[in-house]
Amino acid sequence: MSDEQNILIKNIYYMLAYAYKVLQQEGFEKIGAEKFTNIHDLFAAVLVRGIEHQVKQGLTKEYLKHQRLRKTLRGKVDIIGTLQQMAKRQRNLSCEYEVLTEDNLLNRILKSAAVLLFHYGDVTQENKKALKKVLLFFSNVSDINPFNIKWSLLSYRKGNASYQMLIYLCRLLFEGMLINKDGKVKLAKFLDGQRLCNLYEKFVLAYYQKHYPELNPSAPMIEWDLTGKTDEFLPKMYTDITLENSSKILIIDTKCYSRILSEQYDKKSINSANLYQIYAYVKNKAAKTDKKVNGMLLYAKTKERIVPDTFYDMRDNKIFVRTLDLNCEFDNIKVQLDRIITGNFGM
Repeated sequence: MSDEQNILIKNIYYMLAYAYKVLQQEGFEKIGAEKFTNIHDLFAAVLVRGIEHQVKQGLTKEYLKHQRLRKTLRGKVDIIGTLQQMAKRQRNLSCEYEVLTEDNLLNRILKSAAVLLFHYGDVTQENKKALKKVLLFFSNVSDINPFNIKWSLLSYRKGNASYQMLIYLCRLLFEGMLINKDGKVKLAKFLDGQRLCNLYEKFVLAYYQKHYPELNPSAPMIEWDLTGKTDEFLPKMYTDITLENSSKILIIDTKCYSRILSEQYDKKSINSANLYQIYAYVKNKAAKTDKKVNGMLLYAKTKERIVPDTFYDMRDNKIFVRTLDLNCEFDNIKVQLDRIITGNFGM
């Protein structure tokens, strides 16, 4: 989030809460009423509430494999390791067994994020005390270097699904804000632009899924309208948000940049790549349905003086260019998102 990106700090929480469906979850309900002057303090507050909630449920435990030398058998014998002990005239068994423990990757990530915010974050004394308190619950959890986390190893199931939003927040913190320069750790004041863009996309889709399920909000892939040729080398067309009823389809492409308009020879214009992309989505989708298909570029509003609010009538389809102001109370954001539905579906 750069200086030109205009987002009320606590709205980052609402975006996370919608994206990961924790809006009414115990512990989080009061965050929307609090005031935050920086994103570090917001992340600390969300992390503390989330960890407190997890502790009430019980920190997730996993079976982890151990290999130890023992005098008595536990689990199964590692033959090679035991023979090596015998060769050294040692009366030890090399045993392989599993232990149910809180010392797993998910809890290590939460601990690391809490430590990072405690030591390097611009966090209020109240939230620092809260972070110190929740860290006591991780006394049996090992430390982990944030730069060495293998995110692909994470998996969620029924027992640990409530971790998803917190782990995503940790990843935003580590990958989008953590700087390791010349051996010194530092936290950036703003979120990395690409990660903020991904969160913005997740939020808008989740908002419509919660409030307008009758429009079947989803993010499907659109097939190219080809005649007898393979699409082997064509790029995949994955939409951000597609809304659909019995007669209309609206394809929304979310964009969150530091600047919306391009400028060349003193002339401002919509980013051509963005426009070509949504045009391709709309035209290829329209070729395969009898429904009315329109498209929308939905930019996160910036501090630019000129704000696009227009549409282009392209024969049978319309391409809208709109902005969503995220630097306001969340109720106002809801009004803006609802207005898109009213304007396109008459609901």
